[in-house]
Amino acid sequence: MTRCDNKMFSRIVFGLAFILGITVFCAEYGQCEEKGQKIDAVAHRGFSAIAPENTIAAMKAAHAAGATGCECDVYATSDHVLVLCHDRTFNRTCGYNKQVVDCTFAETRKLDASKAKPEFEKFRGEPVPTFEEYLIYMKSTDMWPVIELKMPDIEEAVLALVRKHNMEKRVHIISFNAQAIAHVKQLAPKVSAAWLCSYKKDVPEAKVIENVLTTLKDIGIDTVDIAYSNVTPGFMAAMRKAGIHVWAWTIDKEEIVQDKISLGVESITSNRVGMLIEQLKKAGKY
Repeated sequence: MTRCDNKMFSRIVFGLAFILGITVFCAEYGQCEEKGQKIDAVAHRGFSAIAPENTIAAMKAAHAAGATGCECDVYATSDHVLVLCHDRTFNRTCGYNKQVVDCTFAETRKLDASKAKPEFEKFRGEPVPTFEEYLIYMKSTDMWPVIELKMPDIEEAVLALVRKHNMEKRVHIISFNAQAIAHVKQLAPKVSAAWLCSYKKDVPEAKVIENVLTTLKDIGIDTVDIAYSNVTPGFMAAMRKAGIHVWAWTIDKEEIVQDKISLGVESITSNRVGMLIEQLKKAGKY
């Protein structure tokens, strides 16, 4: 081999070593993103910044804005009808201070989901929808239904309606109750599911990582939907190493959206889904 060949060979070896080093760094510390990877834009309770949360109006607004997913919250009434509501009572959203589980379906039909907010004057009379009405609307769109289970023992009823409308391959089911998610996967192994969680700022990162990985292993899933404040470079590196998918909630500030995009989360939930989509477009992730 000539001196010139030796020089060229050395350059090639150095180049390959450099590329390998960058790849290892990215995998370990989560600072590089897969080229072209898109991030889901999930509307929190529909486009709740501009329409009454958990209503069909909010879902329609999310679709018009371009959301790729639309989250809702599910409770059962006293007569076992699944309806959309985030809180235990209808007080904050409808001005009706009674627990959802103590209301009959007929009672919920009399409520105005826009009543509690003066800025939603144009939505006066917007009803509290049933979960089935939500599914029927979502089926007419290309959005992912993201379904949060807000109470125990409704997994079978939720899945029965999902199956009725042939949407098993379209829905994501989430819950803070890890055992509810385990039950969902037991009943419907092919349905996408994620464990919802959040940790206070004083909980060490290592403890958060350990708890998340242990819980996901115990319930047999590979996706966590975690509060954005817990999504750090170290957390993302650990999740990547373990093959865990990371979704982040609920982000309403541009600078925080940008930060989590740079860390490589796969889904972001926001009340301001229009802003979220703008930021994803800027980053080439929409």
